[in-house]
This record gives sequence, structure tokens and C-alpha cells, in this order.
Amino acid sequence: MSNIKLKALRLVSKFLMKTTGNFLKRKQFSGLTYRVADFLVKNTLSDDKIFEIQGFKMKGGKTTRLPILMGDVEPSTTELIKREVKNGMIAFDLGANIGWFTLWLSKLVGEVGHVFSFEPNPDVFEVLKENVKLNKLSNVSVFCLAVSNKSGIAKYSLNPKQEAANRLESSTMTENTIDVETITLDEFCEKHNLKFDFIKMDIEGSEPKAFEGMKKSVSSNPKIKIVMEFLPSAINDVGSSPEDFINSLEQSGFIIKEIDEDKLGKLKSIKKDELLKIKNKRPNLYCYRTLKKL
Repeated sequence: MSNIKLKALRLVSKFLMKTTGNFLKRKQFSGLTYRVADFLVKNTLSDDKIFEIQGFKMKGGKTTRLPILMGDVEPSTTELIKREVKNGMIAFDLGANIGWFTLWLSKLVGEVGHVFSFEPNPDVFEVLKENVKLNKLSNVSVFCLAVSNKSGIAKYSLNPKQEAANRLESSTMTENTIDVETITLDEFCEKHNLKFDFIKMDIEGSEPKAFEGMKKSVSSNPKIKIVMEFLPSAINDVGSSPEDFINSLEQSGFIIKEIDEDKLGKLKSIKKDELLKIKNKRPNLYCYRTLKKL
């Protein structure tokens, strides 16, 4: 696909996203958006071609079609991360997928910081590794692991319709599964003698289990910040309670805000009962604590 065609596709796609309003918002209808991206570029996209997206090199292929088409991924969340992640931080990317946020985190933490990225899907993990290599990121370490509340082996369900919607220990997606290795962040940090400052989590309902497995690390650093997707139906599907999760975050001293998808990098208040009633969208939340002693 020529750069001219790609630029034209991006302009048309962004115009459609803007003018169709709520109907095509990425977080509510991400599956539809992926299918549109797939339809528009699959016949002209070479799997071994390299594209540039906001200064980053990214490998072509099915997992990369949406960012190639749009020229970005979750712009408001990206903007908030650009504002909150500082030079020298240790950052974790849980559910790194092809590495969009890994690339940004690497740039933001700089040479004295480091990014640890986790992606349990073996095929997607290979694209992640390739994108890290293409951008010559010396401050990134990648792991084909699922982060959870225990270390071992677990069933990982692959979604045939959307590669970014796979789930660990799903109770409904039981047909297309593979075994993956799991680890807790507390165990990982103890093994590698780490303390982290920032976490991005997009792990299809396993966020409560991941949080449970990092309690020691969280309690030892009151400055930790978390950006995560919140989808109650997925949390229920993998055997956790959305309400218990929110309570656990609040009991750990976190203030919870919703990232406003309509205002780049801006936050808005959201009540707990509103969060628990969410059905048809996947808001990203920003969780942080004040610097007072907990």
C-alpha cells in the first residue's frame, strides 16, 4: 500500500469515526472497527511490510491493521500516558498485544527507565518482539506470559473474531484454547529485584487477578499509577467480581477516574455504581493515589 493511499484511508477513517458519533466509537464497537480496518486494508497489506505510525516502525499483518489504518491507538489514553509517565520510571505493559503502548512507554521512561511487556498469545507475541526489534528498543524486555494471581499453567481462550479479545480462564470461551504460563507481579518483581511505578493493563477481565497478584508491590510504593480497561462482563466471565475489584482498589487508597475518550488525555469522575452498570463500552480508567501515607 502506498503512503498516499494509506494517508487517504486514514483521513477517510478518521472522518467517519468523527461524524458517526457514538455508533462507531472505538471502545464501544471495537470489534466492528477491527472488521472495517480488516476490510479496507487486507487485500493490499503485505504481512512483511513495515509501516511508520507516529514515528514508530510497526510490522504489517492482521494484528497491526487497525493502528495502520487509524494512525494511532486509543489517542486519549495515549495522551494521558504521555503526560503521566516520566523519565527513569519502571513501567509494566500487561496485555501488550503488538506493542503500541510498549513503544510509547519506552520513549517516555528513557534510557535510565525500563519497560517490561507481557503478552501470552504466542502469535501476537512474535509481532511484539519484531516491533521492539524494529525500533531498536534497548530498554524493553518482553515476556510470553499471562499475569494473574498465581503462577503456573492456565487455559487461554483465543477469540477467532478479534485477536485483542482473548481471555485467561474464560467460563464461556472454551472451544479454542491453549495452555499458557502465568505469573504474579509480586513473584516477578521479587525474582528480578524490581519496584515499578506505572502499569497499563488491558487483559480482558483478568485485571482483578493481576491486581491481587501485585498487592505486595503496590503496598510498597504509594506512587504507583495504573491505567486499565474495565469491562464487568469480562471480569465476571473469568471468575472475578467487578465490585470486589473496585472495593480492593479503593481500600488500597486508589482514586479512580475515567479517561475521557472525547477529550485527549482528560479525566472525568465516575461513581462506583456507574462503573458496575457498564455493559456496552470498555472505558479506560486511571487509578492513582495521593502522596499522603496510606
